[in-house]
Amino acid sequence: MERALQSGLNTSVIIVFHNEAWSTLLRTVHSVLNRSPSQLLQEVILVDDFSDRECLGDSLTTYVKALGPRVRLIRLPQRSGLIRARLAGAKEARGSTLTFLDAHCEATEGWLEPLIAHVAQNPHSVVCPAIDVISDTSFEYLQRPVSCLVIAY
Repeated sequence: MERALQSGLNTSVIIVFHNEAWSTLLRTVHSVLNRSPSQLLQEVILVDDFSDRECLGDSLTTYVKALGPRVRLIRLPQRSGLIRARLAGAKEARGSTLTFLDAHCEATEGWLEPLIAHVAQNPHSVVCPAIDVISDTSFEYLQRPVSCLVIAY
C-alpha cells in the first residue's frame, strides 16, 4: 500500500451503465468513493450508454451533482456499446491511470492499492483485480484473496 500512496499516481474510475438498477449503480459508486484512498482516487466517471429508464434521468443528474466534483456523469447521445462508452469515459479522464469497473460490482477495502502499486512498478502494465463473486443461488458474497493479474510489456 505504501508504494501505491508514494507513487504519485492516481486513477479515474470509469463506470459504464445502460439501464442499470438505481441501487446497484449507486452501491458501486459509493463503494468506490468510500473504499478508495482519496489521494489515489482522482475521480469517478459515470458513462450513461443511452439509458431510457426514468430513474436514470434527471434524478441521477441531481444525485451525482450532490456527490461533489469528484463524480461526473457523461451521457452518450446514442447507444454505443461497452467499449465505445469506455473510450468516451477515458477521453474525459483526468487521472494518471484508468480503472474500468462494471456498474454492478462492489469495491472492497484495499481494492485499489495493489493495482496502483503494480502500475507504479511497471508503467507499461495492464492490471486486472481478482473479482469476487456473489452466489447466484444463495446471494452469498464469496471473497477471494486480494490479488492481481498483471500483464506487462
